[in-house]
Amino acid sequence: MKLLCSLALGLGLIWLALSQISRQDFAAAATPVDLPGASSNLPQPLVLTSFTQTAKLIASDRITHDVFDRVAIDGDTVVVGANNKAYVFVKPSNGWSGLLTETAKLIPSVVTTQYLNYGFSVAISGDTVVVGAASENNRGSAYIYVKPAGGWSGTLTETAKLTASDEMDLSYFGYSVAVSGDTVVAGAPGHNSTRGAAYIFVKPAGGWVTTSTFAAKLTTSDGADNDGFADKVTLNGSAIAASAPGDDSKRGSVYVFNQPALGWVTTSTFAAKLTASDGAANDDLGYSLGFSNNTIVAGAVHHVNYNGFAYVFVKPIAGWVTTSTFSAKLIASDRATDDKFGISTGIANDVVVIGAWSDDIGPNTNQGSVYVFVKPNGGWSGLMTETTKLTALDGVANDAFGISVAVQGNLLAVGAQGDDSGRGSAYLFISDILNPLPELPAYLPVILR
Repeated sequence: MKLLCSLALGLGLIWLALSQISRQDFAAAATPVDLPGASSNLPQPLVLTSFTQTAKLIASDRITHDVFDRVAIDGDTVVVGANNKAYVFVKPSNGWSGLLTETAKLIPSVVTTQYLNYGFSVAISGDTVVVGAASENNRGSAYIYVKPAGGWSGTLTETAKLTASDEMDLSYFGYSVAVSGDTVVAGAPGHNSTRGAAYIFVKPAGGWVTTSTFAAKLTTSDGADNDGFADKVTLNGSAIAASAPGDDSKRGSVYVFNQPALGWVTTSTFAAKLTASDGAANDDLGYSLGFSNNTIVAGAVHHVNYNGFAYVFVKPIAGWVTTSTFSAKLIASDRATDDKFGISTGIANDVVVIGAWSDDIGPNTNQGSVYVFVKPNGGWSGLMTETTKLTALDGVANDAFGISVAVQGNLLAVGAQGDDSGRGSAYLFISDILNPLPELPAYLPVILR
């Protein structure tokens, strides 16, 4: 019995030591943030330490004003859009580290005389990459690339090209793109006097082919000129969210559409319209948009003197409904006029990242930054400041770091369009994600025999 008691006491001391070490490491890595409405009686989760910059991505053929900065992530693959180019980066065998150039370059097979704006939007899901060319032929298009059997390598042309049969001049089809599995969504915010539309394409049984025939077209029953609906589009499961930052004197809004049981159909009937109860004219809610795990994050980049804010909407148990009641409002603790916090937004499960490309870092004007928010135990609620703030290790003035962001798992990509005289770059950060430690028991049970 004495042996069992000694063993139990020893295990308890070891557990206590490990618990303290883990908590001390966490405290050293990230500054705790007091969240309004959070109960001090609740244990604080150990879900994230700090993000660490590990790699910088550049194009091997970069030139001045390439604007290499639009980012998307899926698994071990990062896609970056630039000025009429797009690049694929695959995680090296030794991991994301150092200065890296592309694994493959994506280009259109035919370059028209009209300015393409190719690369302004990019998306990736599995082996499929979508690149928008919003100005091609003054109407727009989207290019699909499927990973070859030998993998992403060399210079590749498209597998298929998507357009819309009812496109109009200045539709800007492909201004935003999203892909999930076999479904592609292309936003055309300039369509029909800038009321906007979102087009859905579903992969045919034989694979992607060039077409102007879409599976469905989404519009809004309450749409008006200059709404810019589908300025941003995103997919989450069987739902699509599309923003209309020009809606209601540019207060902005986000629309949610649910896929019908028999598949997507052309409709102007939305499941929900999300607005901000404290919104004001020219806020531009929906200027950026993220959607993950039944949670929508929308940036309002011009809210309150261009400080910028972001709003979190969590899907109710009964489903999405039209509301102006948000779950949480995200702000920067060091916010300042013209930071443009909310210019970009990313979300992956319980982690939200927000770009502020005009943030001044010390004497460096417009160097830019990214703010990371981690969902607390009590959920997204109230007015919340960041868990941590990120900048580039080699950042300088006018980098515009944070112009775009993408996050998945523990990998974060950040675009910096002004870096290196406008050549642009993308930075990769990796976080340490920890599971919450169980609370130390008041005693350890001892079995008596």
